[in-house]
Amino acid sequence: MKTANLHRTPHITPHENWVRLSLLAIVTFFTFFVNNGVLVPDIMESRNLITAREMLETDEYLAPTMNGELRLAKPPLPTWVAAAVEYVSPDNVPWQRAAAGCAGVVLTIFLYLIARNIVRIDPLWPTLILLTCYNVVLMGRTASWDIYCHAFMLGGIYFLAKALMYDGRQT
Repeated sequence: MKTANLHRTPHITPHENWVRLSLLAIVTFFTFFVNNGVLVPDIMESRNLITAREMLETDEYLAPTMNGELRLAKPPLPTWVAAAVEYVSPDNVPWQRAAAGCAGVVLTIFLYLIARNIVRIDPLWPTLILLTCYNVVLMGRTASWDIYCHAFMLGGIYFLAKALMYDGRQT
């Protein structure tokens, strides 16, 4: 049983919804994936890639190291992703950045779902604003930890808000 069923957004036809989602997909593609190899790797990106390379060389995946010293300041999940990409395509920075871009897509999806299902506003505009914010664009185009943290945090907020808004088992 739903406890919050107010819907303030105007009715959008399936055709309009398809056009809006297509627009968001195109903007997302250009935001996170086009010309990924142009930027020079920064220090945070280099640290992530060095740690991922050492994971593969030492077969030590639970305690990441950088230059042989423990690197526990950051969570290991983004480094595991970077190690998986490094295993498939060694020393390929655009592919590493594409993995971060996929996390940017996850961030975009969760913001869209929050706007549509939790806040109940037109999700097009907040999602387009997110996709044009400098910090989000930069995080999604570099192979560092930040975009993963933000994407999963927004996912956690979405599922927490959904759980608090509705009665019963959440599916």
